[in-house]
Amino acid sequence: LKCKAELYGIIYTMVKEYYSDYIPGEKYTIIKPAVERIHREYTEGLINISELSDMCGITPEYFRKLFKSFYGISPLKYINNLKITHAKELLASGMYSVTEAALQSGYIDMSYFSREFKKASGNSPKYYR
Repeated sequence: LKCKAELYGIIYTMVKEYYSDYIPGEKYTIIKPAVERIHREYTEGLINISELSDMCGITPEYFRKLFKSFYGISPLKYINNLKITHAKELLASGMYSVTEAALQSGYIDMSYFSREFKKASGNSPKYYR
């Protein structure tokens, strides 16, 4: 599962680079601390965009603009994709219930998790499991 996740990460990076406009690397260094925090803490619950932008010393609007220019999606969508991917891996392992997978992926509200999971994968978490 870890190899599969790494492969998806590589493919995502390749697609992102293919479709993105050229943006100077120094612009990425502005949001890099926030991206690293997202990857460290996405399973720990809600991540606030205002806190991330404060971390970078820019406004939330500019943070969203820079983030979208690099990743092609909003920061919230990116975080949600990380959470759903993590939940899919847990469910695919067969070792976790839907509730356990949701909680370990950073979701507290099970109905919200189910809606987001179905929107992202086309199936309910229970069916996916």
